[in-house]
Amino acid sequence: MGHRPGRSSGELEIVNQPLIDARDAVLEEKAKAVPVGKKVDDLIYPLSEIRRRDRGEGSETTNRIDQRAVGLKKEAAESEAIGSRRTIARLKADVTAAEESTWASSFPSAS
Repeated sequence: MGHRPGRSSGELEIVNQPLIDARDAVLEEKAKAVPVGKKVDDLIYPLSEIRRRDRGEGSETTNRIDQRAVGLKKEAAESEAIGSRRTIARLKADVTAAEESTWASSFPSAS
């Protein structure tokens, strides 16, 4: 594969609709991933507070139940975040394929 345009400043890049669509899909998925990451972060604080309470006074049974419930929510959010990262990786591969296809169709003798 030869050098592809658009990889450094000062070069023009040839784009087509499939490439634009592939890049848009990556951006949309990244936008969806932000709230998922925030959800994980939001659950870390209550979990640490419950663990802190467990070291002090209070109802151990209630704290264990709370910790388990928050822990399950955190695990679900982390699983969702992993799914988002996998989707983003797949979509980035689609962008690379679209870039290569655009390059190959624009400069058939260079491929």
